[in-house]
Amino acid sequence: MCSAIVTGATRGIGRAVAAGLADAGWTVHAMGRDRSVLEDLRARHGVMPLALDLTDRESCAETVRTLGVDTLVHTAFRWPQADTLTAADQVDLDTALEVNLSATLHIVRALLPNMARLIVALPDGTPPSLGQMTAGAVAGLIAGLQAEAKPLNAQLVRYETALILDVAGRIVEDLCGAGNGTTAAGRSAAAGQERLQ
Repeated sequence: MCSAIVTGATRGIGRAVAAGLADAGWTVHAMGRDRSVLEDLRARHGVMPLALDLTDRESCAETVRTLGVDTLVHTAFRWPQADTLTAADQVDLDTALEVNLSATLHIVRALLPNMARLIVALPDGTPPSLGQMTAGAVAGLIAGLQAEAKPLNAQLVRYETALILDVAGRIVEDLCGAGNGTTAAGRSAAAGQERLQ
């Protein structure tokens, strides 16, 4: 049986991917900070909730190392309220860097060398300077990982927020593969629009 950790699983694309993979028979560890949403995902889809904050490095690393998963779908990103780099305050910038870059590196590092697949889903429409910086850093991380961990299948998926359900369905279908519950999984990810709020 395939297994995955899905970060950012309490909203948006992470929630749809966690539900879709669980409905397709995967063991899904859904990571997020909102315990009530995680419990709802457990009740509806049978995910295993992980109420963790990615910025708590030690707790996250210790927890994910023990799970033995082969796939990470990383969708947890945080952006400042300001539209430009110059308008963002120091706390917002530090938080964005911690969640978007540092936490990404630490969770990936904790899962190597056993991780076989990594998908990082990064939204378009973020503040341009921070969005481009994060996308560039994540793309560089993926390129480096593919050179360092040769069997690792890693990819960066950029998406528009209006297409969350379509992109989530494609991620689920790609991970499940043809003839392995793909159609049901894709429908599950695309059908639960109310789950994304």
